Amino acid sequence: RPRLRGKSTENRKDLQLQMTGVMGYPSTSNIQYRNEFMRTLVTGAAGFLASHLCERLLNDGHEVVGVDNFLTGHKRNLIPLSKSDKFSFIEADVSRNIPVKGSFDRIFHLASPASPIDYVELPFETLYVNSDGTRNALRLAEQCGARFFVASTSEVYGDPQIHPQVETYWGNV
Repeated sequence: RPRLRGKSTENRKDLQLQMTGVMGYPSTSNIQYRNEFMRTLVTGAAGFLASHLCERLLNDGHEVVGVDNFLTGHKRNLIPLSKSDKFSFIEADVSRNIPVKGSFDRIFHLASPASPIDYVELPFETLYVNSDGTRNALRLAEQCGARFFVASTSEVYGDPQIHPQVETYWGNV
């Protein structure tokens, strides 16, 4: 649950009333920006997690632009999304450029191979999307004044000696 420290009691009650969602997480449907629903870019949109994020954002009424090059993502993950008139898709490699038009309120950078097998088979592509792709997404966020979120996997820390990993665990690389 989001922390509500520093809010007045009245504001805290209002926020708590607005928080409805799955497993205690708030819904994004009531979050508005500039009096309208948000426009969001999701990189790696054809991946498992990113496609489900897109679905959630669309269900909450937001406009979503997905970008993916299908290196490890799958077109089948986009089928449910393509039914929405608020979803658009661009096939592109974000490590080269992000060929989108317009401005965004949020950018979720989820583009990256996400398994040790992929890291071995696609070492340079993994490196480029996590360096150049992140830089390109950050530049776009800066240009738009968008909030930026990047996700990775604990696999980057190697084969862990501790399960589950805690935030203070530095990995076993």
